[in-house]
Amino acid sequence: MGSTPDVQSHSGIPQLTPLEQISPRGWVRYLFPFQLPEDYDVEAVTELFRRSLQATKERFPTLACEAVPDPDARQANALKLQKITDNEIEPVIINDLRHSTTFTTTFADLKVKNFPVSSFPARIFTRCPIWPAPGQRVPITTVQINFIRGGLILNWNLFHLVGDGQAFYNWIRVWAEETRRAQGLDIPDPVCYPDRIFTDRQIAHKQPQTLPNGKAGRLEDHPEYKIVTDPATQLAKIATTDGHVGQIFYLSAESLQLLKRDAQPQTGDGSYVSTNDALSALIWRSVMAAQFDVSELDGSEISVYNIAIDGRGRSQPPIHPQAMGSFLGFIQVELPIKKILETDNLAVLAHLIRKAVTAMDKNFSGSFINDVVQLVNNQNDLGVLIPTSFLDVPGRNCAQTSWEKFKMYDLDWGHVLGGKIAAIRSPSCGILNGMQIMYPQHPDGGREMLVGIYEKRLEKLCCDPVWTRYAVRR
Repeated sequence: MGSTPDVQSHSGIPQLTPLEQISPRGWVRYLFPFQLPEDYDVEAVTELFRRSLQATKERFPTLACEAVPDPDARQANALKLQKITDNEIEPVIINDLRHSTTFTTTFADLKVKNFPVSSFPARIFTRCPIWPAPGQRVPITTVQINFIRGGLILNWNLFHLVGDGQAFYNWIRVWAEETRRAQGLDIPDPVCYPDRIFTDRQIAHKQPQTLPNGKAGRLEDHPEYKIVTDPATQLAKIATTDGHVGQIFYLSAESLQLLKRDAQPQTGDGSYVSTNDALSALIWRSVMAAQFDVSELDGSEISVYNIAIDGRGRSQPPIHPQAMGSFLGFIQVELPIKKILETDNLAVLAHLIRKAVTAMDKNFSGSFINDVVQLVNNQNDLGVLIPTSFLDVPGRNCAQTSWEKFKMYDLDWGHVLGGKIAAIRSPSCGILNGMQIMYPQHPDGGREMLVGIYEKRLEKLCCDPVWTRYAVRR
């Protein structure tokens, strides 16, 4: 029998922090393929997911909530969490495609092709849109199990407002454990988080914040954010997936080493760049090259690149590295697009990105995220402060995040589900318009990236000699 879990729940429903109030108000729509026997039992698998998800919600009550307007808040467009108490939102629904005449692809077919995201149209494989429609209820999580011949594609939707990649990983670790427990398997090393993952949230609520000298949460100190005056118009491009696609690319361990070597700055001052810096530079340069022709640019067109950072370690006092919630922040780099395209030297871009990371830590004396919290607290309306890149993606701007440290491929879901996930995927339109996502290390030592781009520009990217020096289409 499965071991009894260490009861690690936070009984209260958390108050949303200022950082969460400005986190993206949309669902991250994961797709996880699981290979199963040809004669698998649909009802048994469904019940397994339902039981384990409920057990996960009992350990993390945030997952049992929905986001609703907070009419008592000081700031306009504030949200709060409330527990879902009715039965109108089914936690887990089924989409049985085993005998479909419109989707005839088998798990084996998908596997041999490395699970191309083009095989997963959102209208079939996901339960919800990216952005809630006006008046639509907003559960923090919902699940759709897509049964196909030879396996299933698990669609797990998480409302980004309440969590970032670290929080999502905390939840999925526990869900995988609870799935093993529901199979009666022994859990010799249960997931055990310290109380600080809950209590450290108070640091983001603290008033006043611990601010570096000369800082006061001013917008001019945070070019990575802009205040929109007409959200419906200014965010129209990011609000629709029309014409946008996601595409998986793979870089082998050898390609990653080559890329990092090529991206090292030749400054002679001991400067270095990380693998993620090098990948960020490659993505930025290549997406811009796919979307623009240098001969058509006059030099005035500026590209803004926002790269997501984990704010937990950029706070005073520091926040526990596994703390629950969204501690999302951004750095920003910008250059004329023409300058980006006129050089094939990735070292210049990688060095610029590394300098932005260093400057963030130096200029804010390790209190960067505290100043962002103060910036949010200074606003009258929480619905108008957005990452600058969102004003034109896909387009001149670019946004990127990394799931590198989240070891989702290592999680054991138990024998009924075939052990481990076969891939990490999104629907065919990607995760978010213009969003580039670095995936965790692949079991073979390489890395996958999900690139978000206009469909009409995809082939140009796939034929780019700089890009294809390192990346292979999947």
